[in-house]
Amino acid sequence: MAYSFSATVAAVGVYRGRQHYLVTVTESDVAGSSDEWSITLASYDLPRVGVVKVVECTFTGGSATTVDPEAGMHAGGSDVYANGTAGASPLHFHPATGLIWPDSGTLYGQSKANGAATTIVTKLLVAEGTDD
Repeated sequence: MAYSFSATVAAVGVYRGRQHYLVTVTESDVAGSSDEWSITLASYDLPRVGVVKVVECTFTGGSATTVDPEAGMHAGGSDVYANGTAGASPLHFHPATGLIWPDSGTLYGQSKANGAATTIVTKLLVAEGTDD
């Protein structure tokens, strides 16, 4: 089978005056570190300016043993978050900045798995606005 992904977004409530969203990306048949997903912010009713507060990558099958997730506002980018160190499942971290801005209107991400034929579920907790 070929690489594919699906995404869901759910509003999870307001905290400190800011709406928070849970973005869940499920990747199937991941060939390795170059497979990339993309989410058009408007299509999923996500804010055009927001902050990724938490990232969690979990393997649900396959042969990969580590992931090193990153995301950006351009294909192949890591300007929203980059873990920087490969880790085993589940990998859970808080991005240093995590800022999403209205540059391209699309968020791109890679799990950067070290193996093939893997299903990976990535969850992002996104808060609207900025931390300023």
